[in-house]
Amino acid sequence: GGLLLCPFISLVLKDGQEVGLVGDALGPVPLTDDFLVDFAAVDQGRNLQLDIIFRQSGKSTEKPHDWTLRTCLRDFTSFNNREPKQIYFASSAPDACQVHLQNLVASEEACGTAPIGTTPSWVKMKEQCGEATNDGPIIFEGTAEALVVGETQRRSSRSTEFWHHMVFDMVHGRASPSGVLEKTQGEFWMSKRAMNMQPLYIYCKLTVAQATVSCISLRFSCQKDYLDMLQNTPTTLQFKYPHIPSRGVIMGVEQDPRNPRLIRMFIEYRNEILEDMILCEIDPAQAHKIFVQQEIWDTITVLGYRVVVLHPDGELLGELSIRNQRLEEIDHTPSRSLQFFEEPSWRFPIAPMASRMATSAGSRLFLYTGVPFKESTAEAQKSGQSQGGMLQKPGLKEPPVVWTHPLVESVAVVSDWSGNRGYP
Repeated sequence: GGLLLCPFISLVLKDGQEVGLVGDALGPVPLTDDFLVDFAAVDQGRNLQLDIIFRQSGKSTEKPHDWTLRTCLRDFTSFNNREPKQIYFASSAPDACQVHLQNLVASEEACGTAPIGTTPSWVKMKEQCGEATNDGPIIFEGTAEALVVGETQRRSSRSTEFWHHMVFDMVHGRASPSGVLEKTQGEFWMSKRAMNMQPLYIYCKLTVAQATVSCISLRFSCQKDYLDMLQNTPTTLQFKYPHIPSRGVIMGVEQDPRNPRLIRMFIEYRNEILEDMILCEIDPAQAHKIFVQQEIWDTITVLGYRVVVLHPDGELLGELSIRNQRLEEIDHTPSRSLQFFEEPSWRFPIAPMASRMATSAGSRLFLYTGVPFKESTAEAQKSGQSQGGMLQKPGLKEPPVVWTHPLVESVAVVSDWSGNRGYP
């Protein structure tokens, strides 16, 4: 027998629950051995690192330092980083053990870089350009109040000119991971115009409740016959086809699977989450009041994703990025390059395609929400709530999620995002 040493980094929620971020298991080491622990913890506001060295003290054997174990734990999160920094020590050792803390040093140093501002690039551009941007690089701008900057007037929505729009409700007959019958429902918008891999910037401002049922897909392409069906199917009819065979990079905000009170941002490709980061803890009762600003940059070589949570206790910033080279490496892995289609997504109405499969020409944008907008219900909710652009909740025990305007009206798309407007 022996003792396993399990260092870890975890988050402690307001109700005392612990959510593990990363951990390791070292050993086992003899139960009779005394040992020393050297550790160094670094908190840079987002990046967390814990270095630990376990080594035998030499008191229980004639040969000093007979064994040494090392590990380095790293993760990044914006959880609770708006609070003043405090250090707290506690021991969870059994009563029969003795723990002594020696030579502790705590220091606070500047990171060496200026703090990143949370003002969206969309707001900066509108303030600088004003009305001149109406005929400039903006290729689509929704009509939601969240997109208005200063005294700039909103132009009328051109969503029907820019987007294919479909509402769907499909039961697929396979059991989901939770054991219930899978059902995909909601609505999506796909840009009619092919972007042809030009630099793009996308801005979207939603409530947390809206953001967690939505996603944005860049570099989206699908099979030619499905594109023809989308172009020829009237919007008034429900989309009854199975998952769309397609390729694209999906970005969004969702509840963290480890705890529903945590929200995280993610980048997903071919049903695999490539990058993710826990942002903060959200009280579900406040999810329809707290806004989330999402910015996406596609610079062709790099995809950048920034999320700012406008939390009542202070703004929280999260950033992820991924290089195009990594996507290409995934496409060319032997296990995937031989497949025609992969398992359809459990969350989105897509079935990822292999890179060697032919798709429609050009690259498009794809917006999805699992809760379709219903105009009659939204108008009824607006009469009882003064704030637009939020998920309104009727006075029911378990109220349905209701949009006061379609998702697409909270989105702005800017082309040729280069020069002084480039990805920061």
